[in-house]
Amino acid sequence: MSTVTYQFYPYDKYLQQQRAMSLSQFEHFMWFEIPEELALTCELYKVEELKPTLQIIEDYQGYIQREGRNRWLQFLGDFFNKSAGLHSYKFTFVDTISEELIPLFFAYTFQDDNPSRPYIYMRPRSRIQVEREFLTMDDGEPYERIL
Repeated sequence: MSTVTYQFYPYDKYLQQQRAMSLSQFEHFMWFEIPEELALTCELYKVEELKPTLQIIEDYQGYIQREGRNRWLQFLGDFFNKSAGLHSYKFTFVDTISEELIPLFFAYTFQDDNPSRPYIYMRPRSRIQVEREFLTMDDGEPYERIL
């Protein structure tokens, strides 16, 4: 099985780069690439969930690992919100030399594989009422007309 990798994006591009994802796409580990120009001098400083609710994620360290100045962040798949709908996150990196804060973003739309509510068209046929009228044609041949 090949490993799927993800990228962070600047604010003006991240919503156009969002992915549609289902539960089967959330692997135990998910890999995110830090832009090359940030990898050597930046550390992850803060994580915020922007949608569906705005909140700072305080305990992200237990879900995210990075070895040294490697360009890859390893996330536990359990880190991400798996409720149906659009989810977006802001990852703020700090440049350890200049102390500049650099925000990068990631977004996805989660599609539930097994929704708890069936769609209306999946309603049992026995509930659908159909009125019928039985007629005969001029030549005496019977036919059915559904009203």
